[in-house]
Amino acid sequence: MIGPLEIVIVVVVLALIFGYRRIPAAGRWAGTNLRELKDSVKGTFGDKADPKELARSAGKGVREARELRDELTGKGGGDESTDSTSRTESR
Repeated sequence: MIGPLEIVIVVVVLALIFGYRRIPAAGRWAGTNLRELKDSVKGTFGDKADPKELARSAGKGVREARELRDELTGKGGGDESTDSTSRTESR
């Protein structure tokens, strides 16, 4: 738990670093940025997230990750039939 002594220490350190005239501006800046972050998160997900939409977007991300993995590892196309024939040819 944060006590009054810790709060006083933080305020003194901030006053030494920023100067006592800049502390209110820094507080406003932090509050504005936190409000913007909150609004953007709320706008992205809304109050209630649609599970179907989240599942679609997660599936898209998984497909993109697999395609990138296949590109980087040199697998071609991602077609299962070519994967099985290439395995039998290498034996």
